[in-house]
Amino acid sequence: MARSAAKTRPKTKTPSGGGKTALYRAKRDFSRTSEPEGGASASAGHLLIVQHHFARREHYDLRLQIGDVLASWAVTRGPSANPRDRRLAVRVEDHPLDYAKFEGTIPKGEYGGGSVILWESATYTPMNGDPATARDKGEIKFLAHGERMRGGWTLVRMATGETPEKWLLIKERDEFAESDDGLAGRFTDSVASHRNRAEIERGAPSKTAGKRPRKSAGPPTPAFISPQLCATSPSAPTTPGWLIEMKYDGYRLEAAVGAEGAKIYSRSGLDWTDRFGPIAAAARALGCRSALIDGEGVVLDAAGVSDFAALVAALEAGNAAAIDFIAFDLLSLDGRDLRKEPLIARKAKLKALIGARSPHLRFAEFVADKGQEVFEAARRAGAEGVIAKRADAPYASGRSDAWLKIKAARRDDAMIIGYMLSE
Repeated sequence: MARSAAKTRPKTKTPSGGGKTALYRAKRDFSRTSEPEGGASASAGHLLIVQHHFARREHYDLRLQIGDVLASWAVTRGPSANPRDRRLAVRVEDHPLDYAKFEGTIPKGEYGGGSVILWESATYTPMNGDPATARDKGEIKFLAHGERMRGGWTLVRMATGETPEKWLLIKERDEFAESDDGLAGRFTDSVASHRNRAEIERGAPSKTAGKRPRKSAGPPTPAFISPQLCATSPSAPTTPGWLIEMKYDGYRLEAAVGAEGAKIYSRSGLDWTDRFGPIAAAARALGCRSALIDGEGVVLDAAGVSDFAALVAALEAGNAAAIDFIAFDLLSLDGRDLRKEPLIARKAKLKALIGARSPHLRFAEFVADKGQEVFEAARRAGAEGVIAKRADAPYASGRSDAWLKIKAARRDDAMIIGYMLSE
């Protein structure tokens, strides 16, 4: 990080220890700078902070909460949403968590002297396992949930053994990618106080001061609804009026999004948002005020067939990025309960809502009628089987004949308790 040279002077006495932020403390004279000394209670989370720093060399400080500190990189020209750009990001000392709210002017002559604008204040979802492990291995993939930084990003170390470490910040190719490098220049004010550099340097009050907190926009995040379940059928229906889907081998989930954010519910209503962070992030990115989506969390192989063992392995490894959500029903949208509408109408709304927004949120395609043909195709592909649903049926929690599952392979589980060798 480019910093102005600090004058030699005795440092003020700081609390003993310092732990992971000892280097941060050693570089600062807290009798002169308004930067926080640290010591705030550690809290679990994944903060994403970017501070526009007008030091001797202007740059942007990217900070990711990893454990109880903010791992920090100085990004020379600021984040770019163009996937073709490779922004140099120089690793600097870890900062305390309470630095996440810092905005102001560091006195001239102090370490990092110059004004600091809080350019982004958000959270992120790790995409390749534990962030501390990913950092040590030299590649951190994450989903940003900010106002300015959104979607997938990667930090990758250029070489090992360098001091300071040089990394690259790269935008992933997704719906938030841009064709130019104008992201940093498009926002010149604070995401928190809405002040610009000049206003911060002269100590102008926050432009949000005195304003009433904004009410949550839109309907609340929907609560869990007991799912509709399938009855078993030996064969696919041959009469008209049925929608035929692939049967997936995964975890039944509900994705809920609304004013309080996104939640992922298990089949029994448990909050599994932490287990399926990328799916929750994809739900947050949908173009609606609220929704409750029924579907299945799966890992698909190269042929598009769900693999339950791979799903379990991904969850155990913390690799939620490998898991997709196959969405097959829409229970509510923008505060309106859709359960009484026919399935075919709900599916039309669901497909329009999801589109091709995210690889983690997929619409479950279906075929009208032709149940036996689809079943045979599924069997040949090695799939679990098919699900047949009445096109005109409302959504009803519990098991009913409106949804039928037809398995391609029948299996019995048995325990071998002994055997005898043949003569």
